[in-house]
Amino acid sequence: MGVKLQELIVRNKIEFSELAGTIFKYIFNTIGTLFLVLGTTGFIINVLKVFGK
Repeated sequence: MGVKLQELIVRNKIEFSELAGTIFKYIFNTIGTLFLVLGTTGFIINVLKVFGK
């Protein structure tokens, strides 16, 4: 009984670390995309300011 419980805990830990990795990757990609969009928007606004003068 104890061995079965230990196997279950180990398996759950592996699944949890994979899930945490996936969530972390998703959050990281979202933040990266956000920075990319903000950077591009800022760049476009600056270019428009230069051409607007």
